[in-house]
Amino acid sequence: MKNFVIAILALAFVPIAQAQLKIGVLDMERIFASYHKTGETEAKLKAARTAALDATVEKLKSEKKEFDALDIKAKEPHLNEESKRTAELERDNKAADIRDLERQVDVFRSSQEKALQPAFLPSRKDLLDDIMKIVKAKCEADSYDIVFDKSALGKEQVPIVLYSSHDTIVDFTKEVIEALTKK
Repeated sequence: MKNFVIAILALAFVPIAQAQLKIGVLDMERIFASYHKTGETEAKLKAARTAALDATVEKLKSEKKEFDALDIKAKEPHLNEESKRTAELERDNKAADIRDLERQVDVFRSSQEKALQPAFLPSRKDLLDDIMKIVKAKCEADSYDIVFDKSALGKEQVPIVLYSSHDTIVDFTKEVIEALTKK
């Protein structure tokens, strides 16, 4: 009886074992890089970064010019001791102002980047939605059972797809990129 149950169970799994899964892979990194809207979104992000930083950088340049003028004034040989000390004090104060501005620029760059990223996340989501519509349509049209992103990395920075036989797995990255360029 026990052998009969094992035989029945083995026969029950034969159709499943014979069924061939259709597996696809995509290089999502390459798809994002090739999609024209990705470049447009990144250009907007860069413009926002630049605009926000330009005013501070211009002020820093102006302060450095003032410092240079004060430094020249402090080194003039015809100044009396009191005028020289006053000029040196002004120059040193300007140097401190410049250091503060440089720190502000550094802090601004890191904080601005953190502030701008959430503003552009919806744009990235829209790009992903565009790509996923095409991927889903391709998967349904070609009857893929499962699709992996071959550019994805796991927790330890190990690629998720370690090996694929070209006989059983189809890479349709190029087709998705072509469909996106038509869009």
